[in-house]
Amino acid sequence: MNKLKFSDGFLAKFGDVLSDWWDSKWHKTTVNYNNGNLATTDPRGLLKAAFDPDIETQTFLNTLHSGMPNDEKAYLIHKYILRGLEFKYKTDKVVWNKSEYWQTPQQTMNMRTGDCEDASLIWMKLSELAGIPKYRRKLYCGDTDLGGHCYPVYLTEEGNRWVSMDLTYYARVLQVANRGDVQDVRYYGRVWFTFNESTIWAQHDTKVEFK
Repeated sequence: MNKLKFSDGFLAKFGDVLSDWWDSKWHKTTVNYNNGNLATTDPRGLLKAAFDPDIETQTFLNTLHSGMPNDEKAYLIHKYILRGLEFKYKTDKVVWNKSEYWQTPQQTMNMRTGDCEDASLIWMKLSELAGIPKYRRKLYCGDTDLGGHCYPVYLTEEGNRWVSMDLTYYARVLQVANRGDVQDVRYYGRVWFTFNESTIWAQHDTKVEFK
């Protein structure tokens, strides 16, 4: 894969163009997913739900200043969820007595537990609040060697590589520079769809090619 790096000046001038370029690489779609949360069946709605950080989380967010590289923010948010919030994986059956239930980021922050999509959604929300551009972050929903899964994927500033920021099935606290390209991770399989707070893509592969 080609390794691209855009200067701060380029991003300041052409950031919107770059965002549109990435957003147009896959066909856009709509998804009504039976997520068990009656508030919405559109997964984007969970990222748009009201979120009021508690004192600890707001104090953490305040450390992610505007001059900090996005790669560092992405890593620190991942680390905070696992070691600051001390997020504990529990199935929807255990927490909600339901086979499937997608929590809002607010619920996950308050309870500090949930399953794969719950940890992923709060990573997305904290990344948004930290100022990481939305084109650099999305959630993948798809197959793995352990079954269906949801995990955050981040577009690095250094090299513009899509890397997994998995918080549950394959959670490892690593700097983004030390993470392999998501397409090369053997245990991720077919992607059902991907999304952020504004767009859903009919993306069925982890592979990304520069054209």
